[in-house]
Amino acid sequence: MDDPTINWDQAIYEEIKDKLSSNFKNCGFKPGEDTVFIMPCSGMHGAFLKEYPGEQLVPWYKGPTFIEYLDSLPSFNRRSIDGPLRIPIVDSYKVSSLCRIGLAPVGAFKEMDVIVMGKIESGCCRVGDKCIIMPNRTQVEVTNIYYEDIERDSCVCGENVRLKLTNIEEEEISPGLMICDAEQEPCGVGRVFDAQIMLTNYYSIICSGFCALLYINGAIFDVQLQKLILILDQYTNQIIQERPHFIKQGQVAIARFELTQSGQTICMEPFKRFPQLAHFMLRDCGRVVVFGKVLKIIE
Repeated sequence: MDDPTINWDQAIYEEIKDKLSSNFKNCGFKPGEDTVFIMPCSGMHGAFLKEYPGEQLVPWYKGPTFIEYLDSLPSFNRRSIDGPLRIPIVDSYKVSSLCRIGLAPVGAFKEMDVIVMGKIESGCCRVGDKCIIMPNRTQVEVTNIYYEDIERDSCVCGENVRLKLTNIEEEEISPGLMICDAEQEPCGVGRVFDAQIMLTNYYSIICSGFCALLYINGAIFDVQLQKLILILDQYTNQIIQERPHFIKQGQVAIARFELTQSGQTICMEPFKRFPQLAHFMLRDCGRVVVFGKVLKIIE
């Protein structure tokens, strides 16, 4: 909004607001009903992010700043510190103890520590905990925990951490694997699942046999649409049509998917149990075409 060609022009703001509101409506949101709030901001100068730039500059905007609006929102933290441990792995690397403190060059030792990175979505983790990495059920032990640049004895849900693990090699780790407590119920694993999806930004219809790339919890898999079960009203979730032959852009449906490569399984959870581990998207032709959430793991 602070670009010289715009210069906080209210007419341009209203034009952008109308276009964004239309896109949000297509995704099932309801702008203007406390579900979507659009405000003018400047990332370069920080205007309306934390402080007001002054009434002389933007006399027509009387709403809150970005930080004020975030502070006014009700808590929506669904993570439970008492729940079963769930840490989707997003990356991993190896480094020796001496390399880590700068006393030896990287590659000087064959014995290297395996470090994994991820966000704790549920539960807590402590040094010395025995864990398993799903879906391979590899048993590991947590020997060190790092939060940002601080070494700690424990970590809780909501934190992005690095964990040093034993009894595993880096080659055995890939994004999308899940760290679970060895003494608790592990995460769901499957290759066939039912999901609620919404088709968006796609030039054609989709039907049984449609293939795309599945992005879920840091993992990427080839997936195929096995069948369409229902078409739902995107606002009321009422059933519009059973066993449809296809869906088109803007429609919401219940569908069944299967990983295309035999022997592959994926870590995921039903939406009712772990919403944060159930969301996914499908990409085709280099763009996101489907947003969805896992409802049930079939096999």
